[in-house]
Amino acid sequence: MPVFVDSHCHLCDRQFDKDYDDAVTRARGAGVVGLINVAYDLTSAKKALGQARSTPGVFATAGVHPHDAKAFTPEVAESLRGLLEKPEVVAVGEMGLDFFRNLSPREQQTAAFAAQLELAAETGLPAIVHDRDAHKAVLDLLTEYAARGVRGVVHCFTGDWPVATHILDLGFLLGLTGVLTYRSTTELSEVAKRVPLDRLLIETDCPYLTPQKHRKQWKRNEPSLLPAVAEFIAEVRGDPVERIAEQTMQNACDLFGISLPEVASVAATRDDSTPPRRAQARAPSLPKAKGPCVDERTWKLLEVDRVVAALSERAATEVGRERCLRLEPNPELATVRERLAETSEARALLEAGRRVPFGGIRDLRTVLRDAGIGSVLAPTDLLSVAVTLGGLRGLHHALTAPEDDAGPRLRRLAAHIVVLPALEKEIDRCLDPDGRVRDDASPKLSAVRRRIASVDRECHRKIEGLMGTSSVAKMLQEPLVTIRDDRLCVPVRAEFRSQFDGMIHDRSASGATFFIEPAAIVELNNQLRQLQLEERDEIHRILTELTGRVAERREEIGTSLRAASVLDFIFAKARLSLDWHCSLPQLSAQPRCDLVQARHPLLGEGAVPIDVALGDDFTVLLITGPNTGGKTVALKTVGLLTVMVACGLHLPAHANSTVHLFTRLFADIGDEQSLQQSLSTFSAHLKNIVRFVRHADGDTLVLLDEVGVGTDPDEGAALARAILRRLKHNGARVLATTHYSDLKNFAFAERGVENACVEFNPETLKPTYRLLTGIAGSSNALVISQRLGLPRDVVREALESMAEQKEATAELIRKMEARQRELDHAATAAERQHAEAERLRVERERQLEEAQRHSEDTREEAVAAASELLTHTRAEAEQILRQLRQQSREGKPTQQAMDRLKVIEQELAEEEEREPVLDLRQFQPGRRVRIPRLRKAGVLLTAPNDNGKVSVRTDTVTVETLAGELQLLPDEEKREEPTYLTSLRLTKSRVSMELNLIGRTVEEAIPELDKYLDDAAVGGLPYVRLIHGKGTGALRKGVHAFLRDHGMVERFELADLKQGGDGATVAYLARV
Repeated sequence: MPVFVDSHCHLCDRQFDKDYDDAVTRARGAGVVGLINVAYDLTSAKKALGQARSTPGVFATAGVHPHDAKAFTPEVAESLRGLLEKPEVVAVGEMGLDFFRNLSPREQQTAAFAAQLELAAETGLPAIVHDRDAHKAVLDLLTEYAARGVRGVVHCFTGDWPVATHILDLGFLLGLTGVLTYRSTTELSEVAKRVPLDRLLIETDCPYLTPQKHRKQWKRNEPSLLPAVAEFIAEVRGDPVERIAEQTMQNACDLFGISLPEVASVAATRDDSTPPRRAQARAPSLPKAKGPCVDERTWKLLEVDRVVAALSERAATEVGRERCLRLEPNPELATVRERLAETSEARALLEAGRRVPFGGIRDLRTVLRDAGIGSVLAPTDLLSVAVTLGGLRGLHHALTAPEDDAGPRLRRLAAHIVVLPALEKEIDRCLDPDGRVRDDASPKLSAVRRRIASVDRECHRKIEGLMGTSSVAKMLQEPLVTIRDDRLCVPVRAEFRSQFDGMIHDRSASGATFFIEPAAIVELNNQLRQLQLEERDEIHRILTELTGRVAERREEIGTSLRAASVLDFIFAKARLSLDWHCSLPQLSAQPRCDLVQARHPLLGEGAVPIDVALGDDFTVLLITGPNTGGKTVALKTVGLLTVMVACGLHLPAHANSTVHLFTRLFADIGDEQSLQQSLSTFSAHLKNIVRFVRHADGDTLVLLDEVGVGTDPDEGAALARAILRRLKHNGARVLATTHYSDLKNFAFAERGVENACVEFNPETLKPTYRLLTGIAGSSNALVISQRLGLPRDVVREALESMAEQKEATAELIRKMEARQRELDHAATAAERQHAEAERLRVERERQLEEAQRHSEDTREEAVAAASELLTHTRAEAEQILRQLRQQSREGKPTQQAMDRLKVIEQELAEEEEREPVLDLRQFQPGRRVRIPRLRKAGVLLTAPNDNGKVSVRTDTVTVETLAGELQLLPDEEKREEPTYLTSLRLTKSRVSMELNLIGRTVEEAIPELDKYLDDAAVGGLPYVRLIHGKGTGALRKGVHAFLRDHGMVERFELADLKQGGDGATVAYLARV
């Protein structure tokens, strides 16, 4: 049975006073499990609040309907503000404009609407908007407040698709009611078909607007009739009604921040009328969401808004900037992969020096909306259209030209830009750059303006002639022509106004001058005015015609603008990636985090990179260390980068970093440097943690700064342990900081919990900001205090008062930190040695290849010489045979030729059967020999086998070759045998002595390791080095588990310090 949320019903209306409980019960039976009970004035808001508190699954709103706007006062606004703080109140509204009934003056409606939008901006709650015959005025206000982050729903939408498009572009949702089912609303059906399903809500608006199929049976609408709306939408779209129900329910939960898991599950499996027990209330548990994975509070704590601001600064257009400001995370892996790939494609173009033009593209949404509703566009608006069409044309060409190297995703987006050169040229033909309609915009306008110029000249000629007469000149204040009421006039002195023949149109502020139209030009002025009216009408006709052409293509222009805004948004992300030196991270389907060389992007170039791993061997990482040491920065870095990647942004980290798209991210990060952690602070932290514990699951990342702080240390530590255990039990991934020693011990003892610390240098009294996993940090308070000048006797007293156990623990921690530094230095040295060994190995392989080529060349020369000898001998034999036959015919002696032939036969037999005659008994283990083709001496390790092959150990390699290719050396030459050897078979393909698996998961590494071990065994390698790194240890454990069961591995062990220590394993192979 599908389950629904009625996103707009008026159960607080007096029509439900008698059967409110029955109406809710019927709704449950119909699968309507969530009810947004919308208020329309202060009284109904209080009533709705009471109903929400007493009824499961019912949520209240608070607002004033435009019909009651005349009663909206500052006192009412303050009362609404108080109601909006209640956890059961999930939205501001119903608010808006109704220019159809006008039950309140329009000015008061607008003022009340703006005041309530201000409340929505202030509280972060969504707005429920009423719009009837007031599309332009509503959209103007929504545009202003959408830029400030206000979101919501335009309920009971009855407009057409162009109006719907503008609403959706502002980030608002559309609410559809039973009106959709009426026969006269075909345009609304088109909206229902085209609106993205994740931007749609369904509602009854009861007790009004009963769906068509129920109008005969039900005089009053109610929530139980909501499925009729969903069924109609499903039929129009061709979707299952279950999909409509599921998505619109999710949309309502996301918009209003409500949670209905228990109500939904009960209603989906029950048909009886018993109401289920109350669902979790939404407001105190989950603040307004900024996206699927983070609420607004966490958004601000992690300073994501500063990242958004930095991103918007890199946008080139207003529409792109607005899209940047609406940045939100997405939990879908496939979607985020696409967003990251788009960013990578754009970055590649920028790195290649490509110019992608966004110039000229303006925000035309208001212009297109006005054109769509029949308003005549001003010349400046039409010019904006033409300029934008030119900009869109340039952008389209830049990303779709055949020779262009733009990526496929950018090409697909650019293909949505519709190029309209004819409209662009027509506007440019009719309007000059200053927005004036050109004379040649139409033949009629050209003719009218010529006549206007002619009549104007005649008027001025007559006036100038009149002013030239002495009788008139003395009456004038000054000899000039001015315009009053669109008529040509002259300034006449007040004392002569009755003597001047003409019509008075105006006078100066002082009363000393009257502006009089001379009687001699009244008729000409009339003609001029007539022509000016004709000019105005013709200009209006031209502008109307141009507006009509814009209106005809408004959907295509709107689509192009949206595509351009998306492209601008993508290139803004690419510029941010370049400016912040970011990389494309790897995404993991498993809830794990492995950040490598991660930097907090807001700390600038001085940010110290850190490595953080979480989610493989342990799910809770507890960070300890000194104040100002970077613990909070580590928390914020992990949290911020997790949100950034979910928003499709590259990360300021190494490309080997792996991040998961957590469906929830909770953070409680306070001022860890505060000197007074009061009870109120403790209560505030605990209130947040209660919410985390209640909602955290296996796909949640929790960040806790100074967990358990603000109360008695013993109680705080005990509480912190219990909280961390519960979060771990829930499956959450937790990153927490602490100063409590008990928690450090807890991390050592508890399975699935790991210690980490931020490194501190006691010599310089400064933190290094490096994060060291696997050891706990010390606060170093006493060391710092003494070095900063605190008297020694005070420090000594503090030391003596510390428990021996705690002092021993602190000293152990300091030693572990020192040991870690030593190990790090040793590892760095080992890496340098490894690099040098690798260089020598490459050089050795090059020499061996050269020796092998030399051997092959020598062999080929020998074969060629033998072939040449054979050919020459056979030719000589044939010559002797011809001589014998000739001598036989002539009867001459043939003995000499026969003797020579026997000699040749003997030589041929010797050549064909010749093999080096060796005394293999001389080739015994320990005998010194020389390998001529390698120019090296060595010691025999084995006696010749059946094929005559032996093994020889030189000072660098073990070689397997034929005994006949060796030279025996005198026994007295003795040399010290090397300690470390590398094995090689010259007669088989060479295999590297090591395999680097760093950066791979266990699942990725095992197949590669399996093939490598087989190749190494066949290649005759006695042992190999497997580089897996230290990290979390997961890869090392996986490699060791695989080696234990591998048939070609005799034994394995961690490498010594020179060969990589714990970061590498040496595996000894069985002989093939």
